[in-house]
Amino acid sequence: MCFPGSLVGPEFSSTLRKWYFCTTLAANPSPVNNYKIGDDFRKLCNFLEQGTSVPYPRVYFTEDELIDIKHITDSRYKAIQALMRTTVREDLLTGNPLGANLEDHHIFPYSLNKSGVSKHRLNSIVNRIIVSQETNRMISNLNPDKYLADLVKHHISEGNTGELDRRLANCFIPYLSSDPEFIHRFSKDNFDGFLTDRANMILKRIRDVVGAAWQASPASEEKNLEDDEFVAS
Repeated sequence: MCFPGSLVGPEFSSTLRKWYFCTTLAANPSPVNNYKIGDDFRKLCNFLEQGTSVPYPRVYFTEDELIDIKHITDSRYKAIQALMRTTVREDLLTGNPLGANLEDHHIFPYSLNKSGVSKHRLNSIVNRIIVSQETNRMISNLNPDKYLADLVKHHISEGNTGELDRRLANCFIPYLSSDPEFIHRFSKDNFDGFLTDRANMILKRIRDVVGAAWQASPASEEKNLEDDEFVAS
C-alpha cells in the first residue's frame, strides 16, 4: 500500500518470495511477536525505499526433518505446501487446471495405518499433495499403485506419456512413467523409499527458491540462538 509502484518491479517479486520462504522455513526461527513483525516491516521498507539488502534467515532441512513436518498448524507445513503449489498447477489425475475447490490429499492413504504403517509418516507433508475436490473423492482410500497404475496405462494407450511425466514432475512425484519399477515404487512396502525420494525432490525445490540462504550449520557450532541466523543476500 505504501509502495504500489514496487509491485511491478521484477526484483520486488523475487526478493519478496525468497524472503517469505526463508523467514517461514528458517532453521532457527525467532518467536513471532510485535517486535519481530515491526522489525520485518522496517527491513522491507528499507529495501523498497533505499534498496537496502534484505537479510535472509538461514534455511536447512535434512530428509528426516522434512519428513517429520506433519502438522497443518505448523507454519513450515503451510509454507512448503505453498512452495509446492508454485508448480502444482494441474490436477494430478485429470491434468485440468486447479481451481478453487482444492483439498490436501494423502498420496499413500491414511487408512494404511491399520496395516502397521506409521501414522506420523503418513501425515507427513512429503506424503501430501493438493488435488481437486473431485479427484480426492475419486481416489478416496485407494493405494497409489492402483490409481497411478491406471493413470499410466491410460497415457500409454493414448501415446502421451511425455505429458504425464511433465505433470508428475510438477507434482513432485519422483518417478517417470517409463520406469519399469514405477508401480512397485508405489507399493506399501516401498512407502519409506517413496518418502525419501520425494523429500529429496522437495528439498531441491526449496534450495532453488532460497538460494544461498540454504546453509547447514557448521558441525562444530553448538549454540542456542535467540533469533534467526541470517546470511548475506
